[in-house]
Amino acid sequence: MPPGKTNTTAGTGPPKTHSPTPTTAPNTRRTNRNPITTDEILAMPNDVMDTTDAEKFLTSKLLCLENQPFTAAHLSSILFHITQMSSATPTPVIAAIRAVAFLLRKQVVCEIAEAAANTLATSLTDTISSRLVDHTIAALAPQIASIHVASEALSKTAQQADTTLATTLDKAERLHRLAANERTEQEGGVSVAAERIEEVADALYATVSDCQNAVKLLAPSLDSTQERLNLLSKQMLTSPPPTHPAPPLSYSAATATHLPSKVDHAIGRAAIRACQIILDPKPGTSLFPPGTSNKDIAARLKEAIGNIRDDNTPPGYVRAVSVLRNGGVAVELNTEDLATWLRSPTGRTLLEGQFESTVSFRSRTFAIVLEYLPIRLQLDDAEFLRHVETENSLPTDSLTSIRWIKPPARRSSEQRKAFALLQVADAYTANGLLRDGLCIEQERIAVRKDKKEPIRCAKCQTYGHIARNCSAPADICGTCAGQHPSSQCNAYRTTRCANCRVDSHTSWSRKCPEFIRRCELLNDRFPENRMPYFPTEAAWTHAISPSRPQTATTTQSPTQTPAPTQPPSTQNTSTLRQATISFPPARTLPTADDVMADLYPPIDFDTPNTSSPSDATTFFTPQPSPSSSRQSESSTPSSSPSYV
Repeated sequence: MPPGKTNTTAGTGPPKTHSPTPTTAPNTRRTNRNPITTDEILAMPNDVMDTTDAEKFLTSKLLCLENQPFTAAHLSSILFHITQMSSATPTPVIAAIRAVAFLLRKQVVCEIAEAAANTLATSLTDTISSRLVDHTIAALAPQIASIHVASEALSKTAQQADTTLATTLDKAERLHRLAANERTEQEGGVSVAAERIEEVADALYATVSDCQNAVKLLAPSLDSTQERLNLLSKQMLTSPPPTHPAPPLSYSAATATHLPSKVDHAIGRAAIRACQIILDPKPGTSLFPPGTSNKDIAARLKEAIGNIRDDNTPPGYVRAVSVLRNGGVAVELNTEDLATWLRSPTGRTLLEGQFESTVSFRSRTFAIVLEYLPIRLQLDDAEFLRHVETENSLPTDSLTSIRWIKPPARRSSEQRKAFALLQVADAYTANGLLRDGLCIEQERIAVRKDKKEPIRCAKCQTYGHIARNCSAPADICGTCAGQHPSSQCNAYRTTRCANCRVDSHTSWSRKCPEFIRRCELLNDRFPENRMPYFPTEAAWTHAISPSRPQTATTTQSPTQTPAPTQPPSTQNTSTLRQATISFPPARTLPTADDVMADLYPPIDFDTPNTSSPSDATTFFTPQPSPSSSRQSESSTPSSSPSYV
């Protein structure tokens, strides 16, 4: 290669092979390392001879970051940049430099992992140590209590032994003195007995001394044990007892408690509603093209939820979808937590941004009827509901809306109170109001749950649809059943039900038998109507109100034929007969006999009654059949009328 030119391909292709140099001994080390030692290499003359020269050289070659410490990670990065300084660098040199850089990077990772492990071990050690102390105290508490009881018993026993030993010692000393005196007085045959008594006294005295020494030796250990018990007692009193949180209630736990079938169905529907969100299109738009299948809608919703999911999003997925009549979609999720998060302002905003057309969330509310609300209240005021929430200590925005049930324009001039419909944001707040009541301007208002009722058409007066969907050719009046709108009825005191075909009530009467029958059918279909509270996972909301007793109706349809009159029976059946009890006239100063006579007057059914109706009491007794009564009338006259 001519001088002055560099090999542009150096470092990029495989190195050229050279003929091996013959050696006198086989090479047992697989390395190309130069046999020169490290100290010799350091002593070679070069531009870089120490750390200061190294920093200046790297800075001049722009291989390091300015004002940054030369850590292992920094040096690894410098080595990678050195491999790119010249294309003439041999490939083995580049590979060697890269190997050192990778090893430095591995060392950095290992140091980081070791530091993290040490930190984690320290935190775990602190946590486990505190818990071990708590568990140790809890485990040793019964044993310490037993030791405390045993030590107290031992102390009492030692005191009793000390008292007994002192008494015994006094007795021994007295015996010793007596024995000495007796030995002095009687040295004859009594000396042997005195010596024995003296020996016994000496032995007893030695025993008492040993017991006293044992008590003195046990006293320090008893004192240390008592101090330890006092210390452990203080630790047990100061350390809080471990608390075990109660398991959260859920709809699944409520349905698993073997409830009645109707309550079980109501709780199941409430659980489904709690996991639903409702998306409505803005007027003039549609969420999905007409004819889109539920599968495609669910796939689009899953994609939208996946796009907005982050670390704070609860887990869950779309379980089912239902397309509503207005073009909206009811989305059922598999968890209530995900539905609650999507209904929150954050989740709502994120989900609305995933649709090209404008979409709005329909909030599911719980309706409560406020009875006899003063009409002076300004329900249209924007701050009215906030004042009600503050007065009743309710969460902010827990009351969504309120309106009068009867339009104010239809009120009479004397009306002072009316019913209102209050919408509550969640079932828990609504049940609290139903249970505890509501106060508005320091006046308690009666509340009850709004129940579903049969839908009656305002055009044809039949049930099952509304006037907008009615196909009847003409209007039917709800008051007189005539062929004209109800608002144009001029009939005076004329009523007729278009459903029952009777004149005893109007079509809109709440006492209509057809309306009552359809209400019962609706209650059987939706057991929530019979429940005074909105069903939740709480057990006290599962109560069912008893059914109202059925009232007998005397109305009869004109199309029905009257039942044939049954002929009178010839059997001797019993009916009722009227009898009269006579009371004596009132007296000014009644005596005891008069009082007893008033309380227990004589009764005579055969004598005709001549007293006034005001002084008589009527009761009924069994009367013979008509045939037997005729025979009795022919023989014995009776002045009492018969009662049938």
